[in-house]
Amino acid sequence: MKQMWKLRITIYTILTAIIIIGGIITIIFPFAIFIAVLIDVILFSLSMLIEPKLEEIEEKEKAKNKTEISTIEDIESILETSHPKDWMYDDAYGIYTYKNNIDLNINIRDDVRGNGDEFNEDWVKNFSDPSANKIIVRVFHRGSFVKDFFYVHVDGYRNILPVTRSLIDLTISKFKYKLGRILNCIYTANLEYNLKEYDIKLKMACIQIREID
Repeated sequence: MKQMWKLRITIYTILTAIIIIGGIITIIFPFAIFIAVLIDVILFSLSMLIEPKLEEIEEKEKAKNKTEISTIEDIESILETSHPKDWMYDDAYGIYTYKNNIDLNINIRDDVRGNGDEFNEDWVKNFSDPSANKIIVRVFHRGSFVKDFFYVHVDGYRNILPVTRSLIDLTISKFKYKLGRILNCIYTANLEYNLKEYDIKLKMACIQIREID
């Protein structure tokens, strides 16, 4: 997109320079006024032809930059590899939207059975506020349900942490860790703070990331 603007500025700078030069020539050689007018008309006509072409190229660039999604594996790859800054969050609806393809959404406030239930595993008691609630994280693509993931609102709704493998095995996959990063970054202004806080809360809960699933 920046390259397109640079190209647009360069083209119109050249056209403007030619018009100015034409004006100077007219002042020096008054008899050349008809030639200058003709040049201006030609340049104006060229600009009218160039602009639609630039817009066409711009649209193609936008389409090229849009992340293509065709399989569940594509969606899981985006959830695992994308940075939290690549997502927008709507607090009123509890929906995260992927900026590079707005057809991909994460919903954490869907009215489904089990969502919001009390969560009582021992590790949540490591926080100053031991109350915790289950979250059913639902992923949608083009409005169609893709998959559920289970997380927990902990420490008085301050953070969202993944559910561990079991009561004894306090480990999580890399995928659930990365998805948790997205879920905890609801405000771009506090991005770095939220990411650090997320890691701190995982350590407090004694939750570790399992390298090999």
